[in-house]
Amino acid sequence: MTIKNSTNLLFQTGFERLDANHSRITGVDAGVYRTAAQGGVRNAQMTANEVNSRQNKPVIVISDVDESRLSRLAATVSSRMPDLSDDLLAELERAQIIPHHLMPEKVVQIGSTLEYTSDDSQKRQVTLVYPGDADIAQGKISILTPIGTALIGLSEGQAIEWAARDGRRHLLTVVTVSNVVETMS
Repeated sequence: MTIKNSTNLLFQTGFERLDANHSRITGVDAGVYRTAAQGGVRNAQMTANEVNSRQNKPVIVISDVDESRLSRLAATVSSRMPDLSDDLLAELERAQIIPHHLMPEKVVQIGSTLEYTSDDSQKRQVTLVYPGDADIAQGKISILTPIGTALIGLSEGQAIEWAARDGRRHLLTVVTVSNVVETMS
């Protein structure tokens, strides 16, 4: 499976061979690879950590379905919540967008229930939802919150720094992700 973004990076989600066009990566280790001028993967492997240190944010993966819905949501709320809309659009812009049916199982998506630890060493379990379904008492957090926007697209084991509404910076690490399989009709 080949997933490209505008910076010409390929995100490998667990495969090991190139196809006949030298553009499909299949393999064992998840990672990020640079493509050569001819479109094949010819340069040395660039690890996710190397990319992270350059961007200061982890590599994220979002399905084409979530990307479309979240783009519309961000546009809808842009006049009322410009900062949150801009933050969500920035995450969508840097994300690797892949077909919904090819989404890795352990990636945070809308509807995912996940457990994370924060810099205060507390472990929390939440479900990432659209704003209309949010209910803090039930652990349902909106994508239109700073922490919700920070969580989208992260995989188990990834960490991200995010800013709360009061401006304080926090670090969270995703421990587990559980996704309910959604049937697309």
